[in-house]
Amino acid sequence: MRLLIVEDETLVALSLKMELENLGHIVCDTIASGENAIKFMQSQTADVILMDISLSGTMDGIQAAAHIRKLSDTPVIFMTGYANKANDDDVVKLDPVGFLIKPISLRKLQYLLDSILE
Repeated sequence: MRLLIVEDETLVALSLKMELENLGHIVCDTIASGENAIKFMQSQTADVILMDISLSGTMDGIQAAAHIRKLSDTPVIFMTGYANKANDDDVVKLDPVGFLIKPISLRKLQYLLDSILE
């Protein structure tokens, strides 16, 4: 499965990339901003996007996912270090595959990825 990681914390992104590749997935890129995630999806594809809510740049992950949704029906799994009611409401509107709280449980993430394959 080809995954795009959109995460502005470099160590978190690299750790997640390494763990996912060890599970046999292909990480096509790690991107730190919503703007660059949109650019990526305009020219390339991924099977699933792992999208942090808080990103560098002018837009957050929810805004980036909304733009990407107009380009593609690529499934999105949101990740965040904190959850709040406003984010929950905005995320639900985008009909994500999942919503994970950091630190990410690889078991839960793999479960979500397996459910996408089915």
